[in-house]
Amino acid sequence: MISHYEATYLEHSIENMYLKNGITEPQHITIEKITAALNIWIYPSSQKSKAYESVAGLRSVLLDNRLPLKEQRIEFLHEVSHLLRHAGNQTIMPKAFIELQEADADQFVLYASMPFFMLSRLKLPALYNDALLYLSDIFEVPIYLARKRLNQIMRRNYEGQIRTSIEQQTNTAKGVMSKKIPQICEPTIYAYYDPSFTYEGPSQLVFHLDEITLTQKRELPIPLDGPFKQIEIDELLHFEGVKILQHDIVYFEPGNIKLMLGRIVRRYGTGSKTLLLQMKDLEEVINRGRIY
Repeated sequence: MISHYEATYLEHSIENMYLKNGITEPQHITIEKITAALNIWIYPSSQKSKAYESVAGLRSVLLDNRLPLKEQRIEFLHEVSHLLRHAGNQTIMPKAFIELQEADADQFVLYASMPFFMLSRLKLPALYNDALLYLSDIFEVPIYLARKRLNQIMRRNYEGQIRTSIEQQTNTAKGVMSKKIPQICEPTIYAYYDPSFTYEGPSQLVFHLDEITLTQKRELPIPLDGPFKQIEIDELLHFEGVKILQHDIVYFEPGNIKLMLGRIVRRYGTGSKTLLLQMKDLEEVINRGRIY
């Protein structure tokens, strides 16, 4: 069911952290085990959950004990993400940075509560609702979170199937369009919207660039809101091109993300006018908040 799924950098980081500390089974993902492994102090409270790290490096989590036990563990993992991955005081941060950190923490919760290295060993039921209940029960997470993770896995597994099909159809290292596309004098961006994609945007983008753009521009803004020319699955399978790697993308700040054409040209030459971008790769660069 999930043989084409590719774990992200963050997922591998969580896997390494868990294995290093003997957290190898779903029942090991407890507040007690993680606090002991990471040397985090827990303080139950009737206030909203927060994470703190002292100047001396002492890490603490103020955990809202008014919540149900399952929700407390989710809140705890969210705050652990802030301790491990984020810096700064959110009370004085710009709103855009706060939103970025919160989105990253939510992604961390999905991976940490239902790690793929554990999940991949399970035999998921074939029916969606049965698989949903199974995940919720095995990992002791709320149904809404199990649904979000299952949808994410299904989408990324489907993307992997598409990627494999594209790679099998590629006959040249340079990558060309097997469908005839009219000559253009400016970049055209095609978008494929996966029906199982859990967000509103496309799951994959296909950039078709002219030679002038490739030779004269060093970078190209990635317009997250379009405009895109929508394509269907049968059209997507006819596209042959080269893959955009994560280090080809530079994330400066929300709304300012660029594709570094110079790196792609150095790698493939100017003959590669069709570039394929998996949105999960873009999502990973944004979540890591890292400039390559």
